[in-house]
Amino acid sequence: MAQKTRVRGFDLRQLEYFCAVARAGSFTKAAEDLGIAQPSLSEQIARLEQGLGAALFERLNRRIELTPLGEAILGKAQALLEDAAALPDHFERAREGVRGPLRVGAIPTILPYFLAPLLKGFTERYPDIDLHVREGTTAELVEQMLEGMIDVAVLSLPVEGAGLVMKELFREPFYLAVAEDHQLASAEKVQLKRLSEERLLILKDGHCLRDETLSVCDRARGAIHGAF
Repeated sequence: MAQKTRVRGFDLRQLEYFCAVARAGSFTKAAEDLGIAQPSLSEQIARLEQGLGAALFERLNRRIELTPLGEAILGKAQALLEDAAALPDHFERAREGVRGPLRVGAIPTILPYFLAPLLKGFTERYPDIDLHVREGTTAELVEQMLEGMIDVAVLSLPVEGAGLVMKELFREPFYLAVAEDHQLASAEKVQLKRLSEERLLILKDGHCLRDETLSVCDRARGAIHGAF
């Protein structure tokens, strides 16, 4: 089947037709080889010549010959078609190359909400990947990466660790959750100093969300009371 990828005003189908005519030495024979009508072939060659701004064939009485431009581009046109035909095989080889174990770690506040919904699509796209996912605190996962126990981790920045390469995936706002009948429930924004008057539910030591929560609350310059 003819390819139809466009390259600077012409497409690979036109190059295929050009090479077929050059190979056959005849529009009639080339049309038969390609299984198309000769007028369609002639039209595509004319469009190719129009796009290049010059003739590719000299139409003689009973034969055709390549013009100097036609001779100059024939080799490159054939190489382009060969490369295009090889692309599916290259893709399959590259896809087959994605295999083996992949060990991923994530913090508890990320794994079920961000990472878990992506796992099904990932395993369907890369069925040969032996995926292992584990949960842990930031400190635990950083140590496991440095020791080679996991390959990649989804954490909350900033993270300290020599030899680690980090990339920010997204940012999220920080919210205060209260009961519906709480005095702050109707407030769109809450001043940090108000939090010194509240008993907060925060994660235990070792979780980065706890550290981030306390860091925000420290700006209130008041005593923070952790109830859990």
